[in-house]
Order: sequence, then C-alpha cells, then structure tokens
Amino acid sequence: MNILLISRNEGKLKQTASKIMEKHPNAQVQYIVHDFAQNYTHFAAHLDSKLQDLSDQGRIGVLINAVGVTNAIPSLLHKTPMEDLEQMLRINNNGTLQMTMAVLPFMLQQQAGAIITVSSGSCIHPTPMLSIYSATKAFGHSLTRGLYDLFSCYKDGDIDCLSLRPYYFISNMYARKEATFLVPFPDVISTAALDVLGYEGDAAPYWAHYLGSLLSKWTPHDPAEKILLSMQRARARHILRKKTTSVKDPHQQNISTSTNPEVNIISGKFESAAWR
Repeated sequence: MNILLISRNEGKLKQTASKIMEKHPNAQVQYIVHDFAQNYTHFAAHLDSKLQDLSDQGRIGVLINAVGVTNAIPSLLHKTPMEDLEQMLRINNNGTLQMTMAVLPFMLQQQAGAIITVSSGSCIHPTPMLSIYSATKAFGHSLTRGLYDLFSCYKDGDIDCLSLRPYYFISNMYARKEATFLVPFPDVISTAALDVLGYEGDAAPYWAHYLGSLLSKWTPHDPAEKILLSMQRARARHILRKKTTSVKDPHQQNISTSTNPEVNIISGKFESAAWR
C-alpha cells in the first residue's frame, strides 16, 4: 500500500506517517508539505510528478479530500475577519477542487478509483455563525455528488465518488480526549464510510449523525435554527474561555481548533482509508 500525505505542517506529517507505518509495516508512506492557502501553480507540477510515480507503481486507488479550516470562533458574518473568510474559500473550495482535478486523469486512464470528500452535516441546512464554513462544505458536497452521478453513467470505467456528511467527531477542529455517542473517534466514521462507498453518492454513515441529519430535515426551521445558534454560541464561549486560560498560564499548551492536520490521503492500492 502506497500513501501520499499532503499538509502544511511537516511535523504532523512525519508523526502521521510514523503511525501508519507502525500499524502497517509494509506501507510505503510519502508526504508533500503544502499549504492550500498559498499559490497552487508551483505545487501542481510537484504533485503531478508524485502522482505519476504512484501510478507507475500500480495505480491511484483513493483520494480523500479532508482539507478544511473554519473560523476559530463562531461569529456573525460581518464580524468575521476578511482574512479568515478568504482562507476558508481558498482552502476548503480550491483545495478540494484542485486535488480532485489532479487525480481524475489518472483514474480515467486506469478506469478505476475512488474519491471521498469529507464534507459536513452543516452542508445541508442553515448553520448560524458558521455560514461560510457550511457554504464551502456544500461546495465539496455538490462537486462530489455531481461526479457520482456522472460516473454512474460512465460506461468505460468504475470511479466511485462519495461525499461524507458527518457532524462533530474528534479532530483538531473538535479536540476532546473522550468520545461520546454524538462525537465519535474518526475511525468510527471511516469504517462506516467504507460500507457505503460504491453504493451511495453521499451519506452520513454514522448512525447518530444520520439521525441528526433527519432531525434537521424534518424539524421546522425556526426551532432548528435556534438550537443550532444556541450550540454555536456555547462553543464560542468555550473557545474564548480556553483562550483566556492560555493567556493566564503561558506554559499551558495552546490547542488550535481551526485546522486539520492531515489534508489529503492518496492511497495507491485501495485496501483501507482513514483520515485525521
């Protein structure tokens, strides 16, 4: 199994690669340091060369689009810094699109492959105080869902596309030590996702998140939006309290909640997939 990791943080890339090789000693793990908020032109040539290497060794089996950032503190649109808004658009939208376009020629040539985009449960309903984030996740969802419908009619190959719509799970965006039935560990999401890959174009594969998506669909808008707004305000208060604690105690480690450590995982042989 060959894996290519892409992220802006080389330290976390090395840590992730080490964990993968400990669990799968026969895996060959490479990585590229790249910030999707930066210029894509120079990175594109390097990426294409790496993809060609993977293709020559076998094939490009799976692309996992897990790139994503959000505003660190949920806030009203007009109070969100323009820099944060532009970063969300560049990373969440452009990063997903660029990676998808990079692997598609290889998958079409080999007439096989899979693209999994980690969207969000917030992409299908109003999300007060996180409206730009949910809008960018709707972009990735719509893009991947459209590709699923396209390749369902494509007779000369077998390319599976799946948009995942999870709610909170433990990650750098939602850092917790203990999982709950509403906030599981990421391997729970990834295992459930593999069960629907090839059968559905989009899914909330974890049962509690699926029930949440049904609730948001069938609950009248006003009560649902009030619940979401209350949750986001509580999250904003929690983050502000953490920041205040960090200022009071300069020796305490400051945990970022705005970015994911692993951006994309490209597997040269489709055996399993995991992210974050």
